[in-house]
Amino acid sequence: MQPGGVACQWLPYHLVNREQALAITKAMHEVFACVQVWEHRQTGILLGRLAPLVIDPARVRRALTNEEAMRDCVAAGLVAPTELADAFLCSSTDLEAAFASVRAVRDDRPDLEYADVGYGLSRQTPAQGANVREPFFAAQLRSRLPLAGFTPADEVSLRHGWRARSIARYASYLHASGRRDVESWIADRTRDDPSLLETPVLRGTLELIRTR
Repeated sequence: MQPGGVACQWLPYHLVNREQALAITKAMHEVFACVQVWEHRQTGILLGRLAPLVIDPARVRRALTNEEAMRDCVAAGLVAPTELADAFLCSSTDLEAAFASVRAVRDDRPDLEYADVGYGLSRQTPAQGANVREPFFAAQLRSRLPLAGFTPADEVSLRHGWRARSIARYASYLHASGRRDVESWIADRTRDDPSLLETPVLRGTLELIRTR
């Protein structure tokens, strides 16, 4: 791969189970120096590079001078830094503990070719979808949002919102799994920064938990 190159791999959560999703990600992790997991509209995107891709406002502005890129990003809702930050889940290094239980997909070991997968023939329930994505949500709690070029105040704001989103994602998984102490779990994760509880995403998550 040349400097600046990117390999992009679709990670179709709705077509695979948890172990298969990890096996796909592990395959890229074993090949590329840096692999990041992104998510957009509940589908996974793996980016393999020689160095981490960072969210840089100047780089985003340059990219959006291209009319086609601007049109696609507007349609996808990925224009503002907050929208881009919300799409980042974790780096593959944050998944190393989860990788221990699976083996990578390889050309000489094409496990997915013979696996029992849905291929969209049956619709996942919210609980099933959350179960597939759980290792990535857990990794997000350990990960760090890759930012560069922001003012200190803007960086603090982006990291604050992203952390709230990471807690909300995992809390939603726990709730969908039937766990009863999710509100206490959220309280533990926000104890060092109670202002996280005032973010719209965590207020909405808590309201959902309390009404169901």
